[in-house]
Amino acid sequence: MSSAVLVRVGAGAARAGAVLGAPGTFVQVLVRAGLVAAVAAVLGAVAVRRLAGRRRNELSDVVADALAGSWADRLGVPEDRIRPALTGADDALRARVDGLVGKVSCSFRQEPDAERRHLVVVVVGCDCRDGDSEELTMHVSWRRVPAGVRTELLRARAGDVVRSWTPHGTGGK
Repeated sequence: MSSAVLVRVGAGAARAGAVLGAPGTFVQVLVRAGLVAAVAAVLGAVAVRRLAGRRRNELSDVVADALAGSWADRLGVPEDRIRPALTGADDALRARVDGLVGKVSCSFRQEPDAERRHLVVVVVGCDCRDGDSEELTMHVSWRRVPAGVRTELLRARAGDVVRSWTPHGTGGK
């Protein structure tokens, strides 16, 4: 059972149903536009959040994962202060790390075991300015490997990819 309700619009009349939700009406267009805007806003927020969460030097993250504890002990500071110093948040502590560390090398090799292909074997070696050295081997998830290293590992399909790192921000081959 349907009933027609007339609404005066200007000089003519139209069904209220046509104004309030019949296919192709103004209200439907507004609702669709609102949904599209909401989805776009959510996707934009996710993209901004991901970009904001990325750090500039991913190699510094790998080095900090391996050596922050050791360096913190040697410098007499809490371990949680090392990573921010390496990313520029504490220039004085970064200078102290620079005085301690001579050269750091990171060797990346994709895990050969098929069940562990999501991991990369990383060997981090640190030569200190006082003559001491240390080496640490760890497994890092594929997403934590610096983008350039991932590209080389995929291209090479075998062998190691080696990067050098220094506290004052240069990290390269």
